[in-house]
Amino acid sequence: MTLITDSQREAFARDGVICLRSVLTQSEVARLTKSIDSAVAGIGTTATGYDITRVANTVWQEANEQLPVSENRQYDLGLLAAYVQATGATRLKESPQEGADNGHFFVETGTWTRDRQLRDIATTSTIPGIAGELLDAHQIRFYDDQIFVKEPGTVDRTAYHQDLSYFNIDGDQGCVVWVPVDHVDRSTGALGYVKGSHRWGRTFKPNIFMSRLTTPDAEGDELPDIDNNESDYDIAFFEAEPGDVVIHHLRTIHGSHGNSSTTRTRRAASFRYVGEQVRFRNRPGAVPQPHRPLTWLDGAELCDPWFPLAWQRYSHAAAAAE
Repeated sequence: MTLITDSQREAFARDGVICLRSVLTQSEVARLTKSIDSAVAGIGTTATGYDITRVANTVWQEANEQLPVSENRQYDLGLLAAYVQATGATRLKESPQEGADNGHFFVETGTWTRDRQLRDIATTSTIPGIAGELLDAHQIRFYDDQIFVKEPGTVDRTAYHQDLSYFNIDGDQGCVVWVPVDHVDRSTGALGYVKGSHRWGRTFKPNIFMSRLTTPDAEGDELPDIDNNESDYDIAFFEAEPGDVVIHHLRTIHGSHGNSSTTRTRRAASFRYVGEQVRFRNRPGAVPQPHRPLTWLDGAELCDPWFPLAWQRYSHAAAAAE
């Protein structure tokens, strides 16, 4: 039984993004919601969780707050602040709504290593199989997760970026599945995807999310200023309900605005998947992963337990041989 249609496969190949409806059950959405809320409640206790709004307020000296300090954190925020201030980079944000409370933007990474419930949804639901069919893969491995929460009134935008350059991998056989657990529309910060950008044949430098400023020592091309010129590009925004998923290719450029709603939170998990053609690579400028300390050589095959096998294509020949 196939999980996607030919037209959906063709749309993904053409546009580099597709929205599928009612992929997760209500029970799966409820469990994922619990995992997301738990992860956000624990931000500050892990090496990979950040209150992005608080960090941005401090880096751009817009609030009298202190940066969290720890030798084991994913980023050296002191160095980040010095880098931003030395370059004069501007913060990417919306104008706050008059009389509205400013919300915060939270990000957590690698929750699957601590939360069995989220790991089960990422590796045993129908999502990995959908990824496998879209990527024409024989095997799908779960690469990682990231949680994104924008509270009502969040002014912070997410700069347009390309995911591949953030990851320590090489190869095109990969996708990201964005799984919202709240209703999402343009007002709450639905992601915008530059259609066809996965076919540009270019790898772009990663940025620091809250600014167009690229990370130090990163390789690749400079990304065009899409954030300030959205009308020049063919950008798809998907309104989605809990249970829906938006899937994009690792090279598809995407970003989002803040959450201008005064009452609705935008919570989502992002699951990353790769096929058997993808290999490990120590990519310059990729995001540090203290939750997964690897000293592998470039070209190594991804394997358990750090990259769990989540799906295999059914083979009639293999089944007959059993």
